[in-house]
Amino acid sequence: MTAAVALGLALLPGQGFADDLDTLFQQLADPGTANWQTVERDIEIQLALSGSASADLLLRRGQEALEAQEYEAAIDHLTALTDHAPEFAEGWNSRATAYFL
Repeated sequence: MTAAVALGLALLPGQGFADDLDTLFQQLADPGTANWQTVERDIEIQLALSGSASADLLLRRGQEALEAQEYEAAIDHLTALTDHAPEFAEGWNSRATAYFL
């Protein structure tokens, strides 16, 4: 196993994470769910968790830089994130947003 594969496996959230998301998506798909906004936000929160404290920190710094319209700093943080955790989709999504803005 290469170091990159081992790192990727270590950063993946556990099965409980997938089960939680499945439950949330089922709730969101139910037209009778009155609190769908809360469920939607819970899904966003779950998807923003990488399972790595350092990756979460880079994401948070990148998003804070985006909010402050510091796009170069955001790109730097988010590029470091995608280098550190290339399988973490939210890192790529946020980085693409930074380039777009």
